[in-house]
Amino acid sequence: MAAETTDTSHQDLPQSPQQTAAAPHSRGRGLLAGRGEWLFVIVALAATTVIRFILAFRGWPFVNSDEATLGLMVDDILWHGAHPAFTYGLHHLGAIDAYLQAPFFLLLGPTDLTIRIVTTFQILFFLVIFYLFTRKVFSVPVALVTLFLLALGGEQALLFQLRANRHGQDTLVFSALLLWLVYLRLCRPNTRRYLFLLDLAIGLVAGLALWNTLLTLPFALGAALALAVEAIKILRRRVAGISGQWLVRQALVLVAGFLVGFSPYLVDFVKTKGGIVKEGFSTAGVGGGHGIEAIIQQVGVTFTYALPSLFGSTTVCAQCQPWPLTDPASSASQVFMMTVIGLAISGLFLGCWLFVVIPLIGDTWSYIRSYRQQTGSFRGEQSNNPTERAEQVEQNARWWGRAMLAIGTGITVLQYASSRASFTGPGTNTRYLVGIYLAVPFVAVALSASVQVLWRWLTGRQQRRVISWRALLLSFCGVILLLALFAVNTVGVANALQDATNTQQYGVPASTRDTQLLNFLAAHHSTRFYTTWLVCYHLMFASREQDYCYVVSNSDAFTPGTNLVPSYQQQVTSTAHPAYVFDTTTSEVNPSVPQDIAHLIATGDPRFTGYTTALVGGYIVFYYAGP
Repeated sequence: MAAETTDTSHQDLPQSPQQTAAAPHSRGRGLLAGRGEWLFVIVALAATTVIRFILAFRGWPFVNSDEATLGLMVDDILWHGAHPAFTYGLHHLGAIDAYLQAPFFLLLGPTDLTIRIVTTFQILFFLVIFYLFTRKVFSVPVALVTLFLLALGGEQALLFQLRANRHGQDTLVFSALLLWLVYLRLCRPNTRRYLFLLDLAIGLVAGLALWNTLLTLPFALGAALALAVEAIKILRRRVAGISGQWLVRQALVLVAGFLVGFSPYLVDFVKTKGGIVKEGFSTAGVGGGHGIEAIIQQVGVTFTYALPSLFGSTTVCAQCQPWPLTDPASSASQVFMMTVIGLAISGLFLGCWLFVVIPLIGDTWSYIRSYRQQTGSFRGEQSNNPTERAEQVEQNARWWGRAMLAIGTGITVLQYASSRASFTGPGTNTRYLVGIYLAVPFVAVALSASVQVLWRWLTGRQQRRVISWRALLLSFCGVILLLALFAVNTVGVANALQDATNTQQYGVPASTRDTQLLNFLAAHHSTRFYTTWLVCYHLMFASREQDYCYVVSNSDAFTPGTNLVPSYQQQVTSTAHPAYVFDTTTSEVNPSVPQDIAHLIATGDPRFTGYTTALVGGYIVFYYAGP
């Protein structure tokens, strides 16, 4: 959008995003040149694969009911003729992942390991696309730092990236792919056919992204703004060979692609008379209950727990409790420590985000002033020299690349902080903030600049006199922060690998405790049972649908919970003596629930005549043992 300065080797301070973004092919020479760059890329991708495959083969994380629902959908697609457009019972989440998993289920079998292998491939695809994008939009060093930070990840990142049907992979893959395609589109290829193909691809990817998860909406809005502004600029400049009619045809191609990709959502929107939109807002906790106290709570938990946890705060202080959702048993020092650590990490993130965003705002303001002063002729934008004009076009595309990232990540945080779900369930709802990982280049651009300044100081004797001690101190602090981020991620990976050795909790195709329970239920003819959400579908999937369950409330065994498929319920309700199964190792179910059933058995309640109790692998089972 605005003219950019070029990179100079004598700068003694960490450079601005404009300086960092210029001349992408020349930056990084000497330190990371030629084959060395691609060697680093291969190492990062190999580390990504190895880490995630080790965890997948150990069954980490355990398959929860969200993930198991995906597996059950794939089974229905392959062997029962089903063609779901949305996740069972959740009509605001598309079923793309189920169709993506289907061929792998045929090839490798319907196991949790297969699910994790596919999610790993999705993350690899995201890393490749995002590396190509950041390499062009920023620089080679920034792209490499970003790649390694994302490749290692932390405990929370690994959890969201490996666990399917939780929006993580889809948000990252679709958002990165959309931004990359828009960047290519703004570079304006020479052939018109290529332009139409790009427009069609952009529309299709945007439609598929929004059908599958509305968490991609912030980045879709950023992409739409970039394309709209550039189209208006072309019209006002009256570029030779591009008429308003030509732009309308391009827009129609883009819209056609979008409608094709988004059509399942539109069809369901009509069928439910807008119910899927209401369901999405209800799930996110949007609307209602947003008084001053609620806003303070939501913003507080966003910046002291949710955002920091994605960047490793729970690794730094694993025992600390988040403010304001404190455990009554936690100490004030734990709450204080988590708040301090959380605010420090959020401050680092916001500082790096502003390091890139403030110059973008300055460029925009200068651009608007130039337009007003020149009455529609944009100073410095047009050149009669084809080479200079091509360079201006590329600089403009890079500017929009950074702007789209800034818009997308900024709206992602605002969207999360404005939702009541951020406060009521930060432990699980933090996954709605996963798009913030696309802001890692902002951290990398600020800190990698420090690395380059320190590298020039160490390797160039003549430049040592140019670099001031103040700049050197700032660069040293930047390098320390960057190393600290890598250290936190490395510790997070080590913790996950250590945690995965617990075979009682994790395993393929099921953990030891789950296997014990399923064998017990089969031996006692109790494969139809009532249970809670976290237990139900993951046991169904682990048993290859030999067992069926009915979800009940966490506080009342006789009140229905979240049951996604009516046929599963009928399998249980049609059984004469269904069992009741509750996990005693988690806090999901209220302890009073199994106590109430035990009391009913002890007092001879007719509903439980012939029932007895067993404790198997941490599960308490109430089953029919005969008259």
